[in-house]
Amino acid sequence: MDSVMLHLMNDDYNHHMDVETALKQVCSMEEEIAQVTAMIAHTTGYCPIFEGNADEAKTLQEKLEDMGINTQITDVGSDPL
Repeated sequence: MDSVMLHLMNDDYNHHMDVETALKQVCSMEEEIAQVTAMIAHTTGYCPIFEGNADEAKTLQEKLEDMGINTQITDVGSDPL
């Protein structure tokens, strides 16, 4: 199966700290990595947070979206719309 990329998308609804908390809980990111990831998504519009199996990406996406965090899955090397 081909790999996919899960991207954290910037939005105008979630507080920075809530995004960091979700990344730490769902993606097992260390605090510093979650902070940088959230900042990149905020300043550029998105940030890749996972590359791998489509089923794993979908599971992470569902968990993050249950927490109100906006994500998008793309083919590896493709930017989200």
